[in-house]
Amino acid sequence: MFKEKCPRCNKPVQAKFRFCPYCSFNLDKEREMRDFGLLGKDDNTLFNEGFGMNLNMNDIFSSMNAIMKDITKDLGKNEKPFSKAISIKLSPGKKPVIETKGFNKDKNNKIPNKKKIKIQEFTEDKLKKFLKLGKIEPETEVRRLSNRVIYEINMPGVKNREDIIINGLETGIEIKALADKKAYIKTIPVRLKLLKARFTEGKLTLEFNA
Repeated sequence: MFKEKCPRCNKPVQAKFRFCPYCSFNLDKEREMRDFGLLGKDDNTLFNEGFGMNLNMNDIFSSMNAIMKDITKDLGKNEKPFSKAISIKLSPGKKPVIETKGFNKDKNNKIPNKKKIKIQEFTEDKLKKFLKLGKIEPETEVRRLSNRVIYEINMPGVKNREDIIINGLETGIEIKALADKKAYIKTIPVRLKLLKARFTEGKLTLEFNA
């Protein structure tokens, strides 16, 4: 049933698929490149470029297929910036010679590593207690003030700020809080910059830049 693999994500796909159902890669285009070269199945153009010979473009590009597949895989993984140059040498009476060369990027043009998200957690004793207690979602009020969004989260029973964990995740903000006989957990699905966080009398107030 699955006789092919997607060149980008390497997952099995059916031969009838035009696009990869996992990463949307254009499978038809890849098949055409594989079978006919980059010019496509309807183009076999010959041209004279002053070398005293006719060159078939499909002869040139068919030699590049393996290189292009490797490049496509590298780009799909998003692990490294593209760091290779491709050169084509044309000589009368000889087949085209295709070479790839690596090059060093200028230190000022380096692509920075993706910033890792540091996750905070309770101490071991508090974490054990948090896991044992029943979890409830605290009552929350939201207000808009000019260019600010204010979240007021009511967590009765929480004694101090050290019993609250606030983590900024890719999908928003996660709050965990520990009271004597219950635990609170709240997810705020906003990707705004958190400006202030203060806790007074059982109420956590978060102020975001809107």
